[in-house]
Amino acid sequence: VERKLKEEEIGLKYRDYETNLILNLIETNNGPHQIGGEVPKDFQLPDNKCVVPFQYLGYIDNKDENFSWLPFKIHLTCPIYLNIGNVFLDYSNQNKPTIINREEVENADTSYDDDLNQNSEIVFNEMKFSFIEDVEFSVTGHSGIPNWIQYPDIPICPKSGKRMKFLCQLNGGVTAKRTNVEPKDEWYRNYYEELNFWGDGDLFVFFEPTSKVACYFIQNT
Repeated sequence: VERKLKEEEIGLKYRDYETNLILNLIETNNGPHQIGGEVPKDFQLPDNKCVVPFQYLGYIDNKDENFSWLPFKIHLTCPIYLNIGNVFLDYSNQNKPTIINREEVENADTSYDDDLNQNSEIVFNEMKFSFIEDVEFSVTGHSGIPNWIQYPDIPICPKSGKRMKFLCQLNGGVTAKRTNVEPKDEWYRNYYEELNFWGDGDLFVFFEPTSKVACYFIQNT
C-alpha cells in the first residue's frame, strides 16, 4: 500500500530488517540437534563451586542452515537447579566453557537443598530433533523468536557489549535416564525424573557469535 510520506519522515534512512521465523522443535530420529544425553567425552562442564552441579542439556548443531551464524556446535549446559539470574558462559574453548559472572553464579542458592548437593547426578534420556518453520509455538521448545513468559529480556554480551542473538527456548520433553537423587519429599520427585525448569518455567539461551559467549536464564510464571 502506497502513501505519501509525512514531513517528519522525509530524509529518514530505510532499514531492511531480517524477518525472524518461529522454528519449532520436532523430534526426529536423525535430527541434527539433541536434548539431554550423556556428557560427551570431549566436552567438559564448567569448573565451579556451586552448591549443585551444572546440568548437561544437549546441543544445537551449526550444520543446520538455520544456525549457520553459530561458529560451532554449541553444547548446552546450565545449573538449572540453582536460583539463577543470568549465567554467562565463555565458549572461546568450545569444549570447555568458563563462567564469566562466576561469583554471582556460585553465590546462588537452591530451592532443592534438601535433596541436591555438589555430588548429585541427573542424566536425561537423549532426544534427537529438528527445527521446522511454524506459525505457533510448540510445547517442548523452539527457536527464531522468544516467547516471553514474564517480559522481554535480551541480554548484552559482557565481553563485546553487543546485543545477543536468540538461540533457543526449551521447556523440557525428556525423562531421566538415571539419577542418584532420592527426594525426602515424594512431591519433589517429578523435578528430578523429568527435565523441567523450576517446574513451570522455560530456559532461554542467547549467543553472541563474535565473542563466543552464551547467556542462559529461566523465566517462569
